[in-house]
Amino acid sequence: MKSYLAGNPELKLALNEDLKLGRSGYGGSVVFDDCNFNDCTDVSNFETNRILKIKPPTGSQVELSYMR
Repeated sequence: MKSYLAGNPELKLALNEDLKLGRSGYGGSVVFDDCNFNDCTDVSNFETNRILKIKPPTGSQVELSYMR
């Protein structure tokens, strides 16, 4: 992710319902068993509203690494 926004505002990233984190999927689901999010990412409400809240610092960073 590259962020050059002034003031480092909070960003919200919505993901679709076919993405499952850390549990087995069914049908057309995509499952990520081992996800590592950057420290600036809030995943506390992801299961209920499918939104990641990100407060990125200025510049480049890896936001998510995973194994599928």
